[in-house]
Amino acid sequence: MSLLSLEKFDCNGKSTSMGARWERWKRALFIYLEASNIDEDVKKKASLVHFGALDLQEVFYNIPGANVEPTEGKDVFEVAISKLDAYFAPNQNKEEELKHRDIIEPIVGSSKWVSPVVPVLKGNGAIVRENYPLPTMDKLLPKMKNAKVFTILDIKVAFHQLEIDPASRNNHLYNQ
Repeated sequence: MSLLSLEKFDCNGKSTSMGARWERWKRALFIYLEASNIDEDVKKKASLVHFGALDLQEVFYNIPGANVEPTEGKDVFEVAISKLDAYFAPNQNKEEELKHRDIIEPIVGSSKWVSPVVPVLKGNGAIVRENYPLPTMDKLLPKMKNAKVFTILDIKVAFHQLEIDPASRNNHLYNQ
């Protein structure tokens, strides 16, 4: 058994530095694999998933096509690394990350719900915006006094946790 070790990869840090942290951790993994004389692609992939720890495992097993079987004639380690590279590098490009996580998807053709934004300037050049402030706790708490059921959404990914019904997806578009 090897005395060498490797720190787990932290998937929960600041998203803007995720790509750089992934590259540093990956470099440490390659050094570990070489120092441990691990050269079979299946064992390299197992080391990647093991030392990445639970957070990286969760990411890895949810990326489509990342966990290929060795019988498919591919280097399973290279496939795993390339899929994780594609996942972590786009943190600088949020749209690509959301596509990889199957949260957003491109639409085919046009939609009746997409239209360009055309601001109308006032005489002094200002744009009038409607204001919808979030309610304060002072206004929310009295409304919740008789509530019986509560839920928690992870605000980091907000409503990405809620799948939109396929029939309603054309109503939830954004324009680039």
